[in-house]
Amino acid sequence: PAVLQAKNATVQQINEEFYSQRFYDRRVRELAKVPPTTTSVRSMTEFWSTKKPLPEKLVESANFLLTELPVRLAHRIVDLQNLPFILACNPHLQRVYRIYINSFEELICYDRNIVSWEDNVAFGSKLKSLFDSHSDVVPALARALRDTNLYCEPNHCSALQVFLDRMLVRRISTRMIAGQHLASMKLHPVNQTSPHSDAQEDVSAIAEGTVDSLSTLDVIGLIERTCKPAEVIHKCAEAAARVCREYYGLAPDWVVEGHIDIYFPYIRVHMEYILFEIIKNAMRATVEHWQKSAKDWKTQGLIPKISAVVSGSDHEINIKVSDKGGGIPAEHLKNVWTYGYSTAEPIAIGSSADQVHKADKAGQQQQQQQASTAMHGFGFGLPLSRVYACYFGGDLQINSMMGYGTDVYLKLNRLGADMENIQI
Repeated sequence: PAVLQAKNATVQQINEEFYSQRFYDRRVRELAKVPPTTTSVRSMTEFWSTKKPLPEKLVESANFLLTELPVRLAHRIVDLQNLPFILACNPHLQRVYRIYINSFEELICYDRNIVSWEDNVAFGSKLKSLFDSHSDVVPALARALRDTNLYCEPNHCSALQVFLDRMLVRRISTRMIAGQHLASMKLHPVNQTSPHSDAQEDVSAIAEGTVDSLSTLDVIGLIERTCKPAEVIHKCAEAAARVCREYYGLAPDWVVEGHIDIYFPYIRVHMEYILFEIIKNAMRATVEHWQKSAKDWKTQGLIPKISAVVSGSDHEINIKVSDKGGGIPAEHLKNVWTYGYSTAEPIAIGSSADQVHKADKAGQQQQQQQASTAMHGFGFGLPLSRVYACYFGGDLQINSMMGYGTDVYLKLNRLGADMENIQI
């Protein structure tokens, strides 16, 4: 035991020296002065839809990431360093800091030139490893927020709210450009499993640069150029209903109306996260309200449906989700955009807190696989949904009639021309 304790103390000392050195790392401070290179749905679509051979585009994208990612990571590291001392001492924020420092060091020291498909594969493997290493960041932030609300002064809680907005929106931006590259690598013929299919022939033509990928593929990396909001609503409602049934034993039905055939280019997993959260909240409010207000609600099927209306213009897509869940009290409504706030009973924030950031992974598929996840309690859902909505020039608003129900309005930019809204 004494030898083990000595070894652990040595490792801890080495770690402390390493991270203290990173605090004064001139590379971090210098790169944090460089503004991020923002992009848009349109610019990403145009880049990946050119007739340049796919391997060349992937090499160009990889070199862009090798330059851009350290800049974005440096901004996050400096934000963490600038936190008040009492917050910086939180072990969960220290864990987040270590994750970002390690990723920064890995990328800044990457010494392999990316000039071929093989180089890109090696870089993609490194990028995927770093991408996965950040999967616990949001749960760690949720734990840090819980600790701050319990033990810190109100001014420190306010400082952490501002920090979370900046951290999460820029986290989205970093994971989006990295995820777009990793997803686009799957278009290469060597990653296809059906060598004689029509789809394989299309992908081979794209790889050779003989056809325009935009005219042959509906999905380009993370971007779905024919993303249908009505279809996304139905899938998110199905996933939310499974969670609701698991938790309450039943779930409301839903109806989608309006411009149900409308589509536009968008990052589907972003829309899925937002709509899943909105619909899940609507179902929860509806079931709980009708459990209290109707004695025979369960046997006579009195639970009202969740209503979703889709409308579109030349410039934007609007979605309204309405419920009859009794509304939100005025004293609660003003706090719905606050991280960590929930009208539900708090629950333990363990590894299941990954639910608050399902768009980091496969979006809807993982939501469906984890239907047993808790229905509420983390307090990150709505604030993070608004961050996703505003990211490409959209918005998320709530109107509530106490005693009746709530309407949630989601606006999304249809043209795809709005640049990343990184500055929050």
